[in-house]
Formats: sequence, structure tokens, C-alpha cells
Amino acid sequence: MRFALMVTGPAYGTQQASSALQFAHALLDAGHE
Repeated sequence: MRFALMVTGPAYGTQQASSALQFAHALLDAGHE
């Protein structure tokens, strides 16, 4: 399955960016594209 992420906050130093990165890593670890 493919996912697309859109982070609407600042790219660095925020909880939004950190959460998006963690979610992206979890998707890749689960075998998604």
C-alpha cells in the first residue's frame, strides 16, 4: 500500500515533524512503499 504524508507545520524542531517522521519509518518498516 502507498501512503503520502503532508506536514503542515515547520519542517524542523516541532512535534508535527517528529510525528510524521516516526509514522513514515513505521510504514516503511511494515513493508509499505
